[in-house]
Amino acid sequence: MGDPKTIFCAGLIPALCVVLGALISRSWRDGYERWGALPAVAIALAFMVGMPCLVDGLTLLPPRNGWHWLFWVAAGVGAVGVVEIVVKNRLIVWIVGMVVSVIAYYLLARVFIHRTSRPWATADAVQWIAISSIASMVMMVTGDLLTRCTNSARTAACAFAVIAVVAAAHIGLKSSQAHAHVAGIAATCAGTVAALCIVMPHLRFGASVWLAIGLMLTAVTTVNLDPWYSSVPLQNGLLIFVAPLAAWAALLADSRRWYAPMLVAVIAVLVPLAPVILQVIESVISFQKQGFL
Repeated sequence: MGDPKTIFCAGLIPALCVVLGALISRSWRDGYERWGALPAVAIALAFMVGMPCLVDGLTLLPPRNGWHWLFWVAAGVGAVGVVEIVVKNRLIVWIVGMVVSVIAYYLLARVFIHRTSRPWATADAVQWIAISSIASMVMMVTGDLLTRCTNSARTAACAFAVIAVVAAAHIGLKSSQAHAHVAGIAATCAGTVAALCIVMPHLRFGASVWLAIGLMLTAVTTVNLDPWYSSVPLQNGLLIFVAPLAAWAALLADSRRWYAPMLVAVIAVLVPLAPVILQVIESVISFQKQGFL
């Protein structure tokens, strides 16, 4: 993760895309609220630029390797952002986001239905499409509603950034370099959104931004689970999927202190992530002893 190309394509470019998307949107101004979806388009662009740069042998038309569909999942996320800019009805954006989530996981899972080494039955494919789609939808709705309930995007953004960083660290230590790089893009985008929210507390984000973070994070995590492409333990993936729900604990915090809901949300999501974090620490210590770090 330390070579210049990785830093540039998984770090600088995604961060720059999100920052420019937020600044160009000017969503902190009255009357510009719907442009708060522009960072979702920026997140999609970050993946669509970063993946060809970081993934050797990336095939797109059609993807010969099933997880390469992540490129087109990002395109779908960008499309939802465009829909939100055009359509003001939030419910419609939610519905479009849900449809895109289901289609995205169908595309990611379809290769397993007839895979020769470990073929899935159709029922297994449907089950995983449902689980993964629900996880991304939960993040979208949680981010959108929690922002409204706390009158700030900081709470959801910081909670999601913590989840994304933990997931990326776990994937980076358990999976292939290419998967680690793509997970790094997701973590960079989520972290940049959180940083913007802290620096610019009046910044507004559309529902599609939470879908962009949620769908790309859950998609990268899903394709790294044991039943899918790699070696991340199944229970760890499910803990990452459940963690966003813990962010609702922010409503129990003293809202008179601006930092309290954000702090409570971050601490709350760390609880279900504790086993994952422990394994990350154990892996780091093990790799250090072996001289790999």
